[in-house]
Formats: sequence, structure tokens, C-alpha cells
Amino acid sequence: MEHTPVIRRARVGDLPRLVELIHEHVAYEKSAPRPADLASRLGPRLFAEDSRLWVLLAETSDGVVAGYAACSAEFAFWDARDYLHMDCLYLAAAARGQGLGAALMDGVAELARELGLEQVQ
Repeated sequence: MEHTPVIRRARVGDLPRLVELIHEHVAYEKSAPRPADLASRLGPRLFAEDSRLWVLLAETSDGVVAGYAACSAEFAFWDARDYLHMDCLYLAAAARGQGLGAALMDGVAELARELGLEQVQ
């Protein structure tokens, strides 16, 4: 039986796992460590009622959150229209090769359509 990837929007209860994945992503990119208070800074921005930020999560077949795509609505000055900017996409090493990355990309495109945005960058 083939598992259909589960892609869903992040919820408040996902914040600890999301922060773990962000730190994994930072290490993978060999970037500078992020602040220890990342969850307390990110949560209010991400889950605010008027937020223009979205995180889609990918779950493995056993329900483990194994990746994310982080997006925000931005304005393209030359085109004079909003678009969806995908800032990050990351999958935990053990979850790669299972179609979750493609499913996240499809989820981002669907999110843009839901938001009435014609373009993803």
C-alpha cells in the first residue's frame, strides 16, 4: 500500500517540532546558529490572526512531522501585485526520497491558489 504524503498547515502545537527542524536546516546549511528564543519570537508572528506568513508541514507515513515549507505574501513592485514567496523548504534526512519535497511544493502552489496569488517565487 502506497502512502499519500500528508501536507498541512502548521498549528500552534507544532511549534516545538518546527523549531527543531529549523535548527536542523540551519546546521545542514552550515549557517550561523539561530537565537535560543526562536519559538517565542516565531510563534506570535506565524500564528497571529492577521499573519501573512504560512508554514506547511510534511508528515511521514507514521505521522512524524519531517519537513516544512515557509512562505510569506510579498509585493512585486514591477508587476504591482502580490505573490507567494517560499523562503525555506527543508526535509529531515531520513524523510528524503519519499516524495515529501514534491508534495510540499504542490502544497505551496495550492496555498498560493487559495490565497488568490498568481505566482510563487
